[in-house]
Amino acid sequence: AGSGIWMSLLLRPDISPESASMLTLVLAVAMVDAINEEVQDAKCYVKWPNDIVLNNRKISEIGRASCRERV
Repeated sequence: AGSGIWMSLLLRPDISPESASMLTLVLAVAMVDAINEEVQDAKCYVKWPNDIVLNNRKISEIGRASCRERV
């Protein structure tokens, strides 16, 4: 069996709920840019809408949930 890192990240950005939908895309592009910059011979890209693919293998999926109430 494989291994992996499973994690969640809680962000509380000071942006409108309408703009929050862009966070998934911005995060995906930032991850791909960082991987391509740091990993030699990396062929990393975003597979629409929220998968990160590295050398033809899915390595991450970015999910987003939102809540209008303060937690």
